[in-house]
Amino acid sequence: MRASLAVLQAVPVDRVIGSASDVLRRIPCAISYDRRELNGHVRGRVDWTASRVRSMLEPSLFVCHIPRRSSDLPLNRSLAAILVGYQRAVENVMSGDPSVVTQGELLASSVGGLAEALHAVRLLLQHTKIRGLVPARNIEVAHVERLIGFGLTPEFTEKAVLRLLETSPSLRSVFNLIRGYLLEPASLSELFEMLVLTRITQAFLNAGLRP
Repeated sequence: MRASLAVLQAVPVDRVIGSASDVLRRIPCAISYDRRELNGHVRGRVDWTASRVRSMLEPSLFVCHIPRRSSDLPLNRSLAAILVGYQRAVENVMSGDPSVVTQGELLASSVGGLAEALHAVRLLLQHTKIRGLVPARNIEVAHVERLIGFGLTPEFTEKAVLRLLETSPSLRSVFNLIRGYLLEPASLSELFEMLVLTRITQAFLNAGLRP
């Protein structure tokens, strides 16, 4: 709960909601083309060469390349992961003890409270550019920097992203282990290096090798 409260302290709720709305208007979509054979009408770009070949069998047949927009991009999945993490942080604070809830309500007072903040973040996650996307498993720093360039609040530093990851149940035990016995990572890259070293060490132990 305290880690979730730290997220709200590091990145103000009103800044998240306002800036994420701007980013969603600006982040790009990918355009791909579907090849379709249409009878008696055309859409998109006509492939005249292929159409002439097909017209030998069917004069009214046209081969068209129809543009299709897709928002399933790594950058958009990173934004979805950030917003899902922030939503989780708000939910965790709302389910905390009274002192945590009181502090959370104060931090979210600019948007009317925790319930209103949660509702606003959920609405952002329903935006057409990220709705239905699988959030990125790892939030890359380069993507955060690009999102800040599109207007995301600059309070989303590496440390704030780490706080978001810390609120994930699947990663909480890893953070507790690192903080309890090693050190607090200063960046996502350091956390990654620690996880790799842990995996390598475990592989050696599984193979019967001992220091």
